[in-house]
Amino acid sequence: MQYKNNLKCEYTIETKSEAINLRFLDFVLETGRPDCKFDNLTIAGKTFPGSYVYTRNTYCGDNSPESVRMRGTVILTFMTDRWVTKRGFKLEYKDDSCGETITEETVIEKKPTKQLEGGSYRYYQPKIKCIWNITAPANQIVVLQ
Repeated sequence: MQYKNNLKCEYTIETKSEAINLRFLDFVLETGRPDCKFDNLTIAGKTFPGSYVYTRNTYCGDNSPESVRMRGTVILTFMTDRWVTKRGFKLEYKDDSCGETITEETVIEKKPTKQLEGGSYRYYQPKIKCIWNITAPANQIVVLQ
């Protein structure tokens, strides 16, 4: 199935955590000039409410964007012209609400008292699965209380 002509679709992804990760699973748009004048997907964002919108990049053809990590709000704008249509795009996104790799140095930088918190522990989602990888220096132990 192919997308329609003359579309302008805007998708907004917001999170209360530190960042949003986008990963493209499929990406096939009309191949345009280097400036992606015909069918394209523009990735933009706002770092916090009320801030200006900045454009990260515009994509077209079958050159799938690399994985994208952005802070704040992500705005995806999909535009098509009136001629050629293709399959479109499919992506998955995930917020960084919890889980990361922790080393002793990381903890010292984040919390001098060595407390560990999820990025948005006050706004946890039901049934969320968080994975923390905690690594101690050689000959050291990690104590969780």
